[in-house]
Amino acid sequence: MGTGQAPCHHGEILQGVFRDGTGRARHALVTLPLDGPGTRARFVRRPGSPPEELSVVPPDRTKALRAAALTLRECALRRGERPCGGTLRLRGDIPVGLGMGSSTSDVIAAVRAVADSYGLRLPPSAVARLAVGAERASDPLMLDGRPLLFAQREGRVLEVLGPALP
Repeated sequence: MGTGQAPCHHGEILQGVFRDGTGRARHALVTLPLDGPGTRARFVRRPGSPPEELSVVPPDRTKALRAAALTLRECALRRGERPCGGTLRLRGDIPVGLGMGSSTSDVIAAVRAVADSYGLRLPPSAVARLAVGAERASDPLMLDGRPLLFAQREGRVLEVLGPALP
């Protein structure tokens, strides 16, 4: 069994198109991190079961389920094992549908729980890549609340904005 958790945010304080270090235009955002609410995940692997035998509770958290499937493949590859099925359980106290990053919180907690079930701790860059793969765009919640200009469709930091927001 593995566990994982992730925080949420209180919306974007800036969102738009910005130039990266090479001058290329990138869609990016700055979120307002929020301490407290978040998602907690628990993943139980079923070794020997096919990878498509994967479920999530509650069943409407399809992005977290996609994240679990992507993470299973990645972690099994890193461990030299075959991917398997399992059950992902999510609990949280984030209001859904209010723009607080509930789906990204679910996704990141799922990625961390699946990785933990393999005895792995994935670097934030890998978590960001998997999160974008699961939901097409991701908030930077895997980066522990630092103020960042984050390319949400690429899963990468364009600029660190300092130690704290003003």
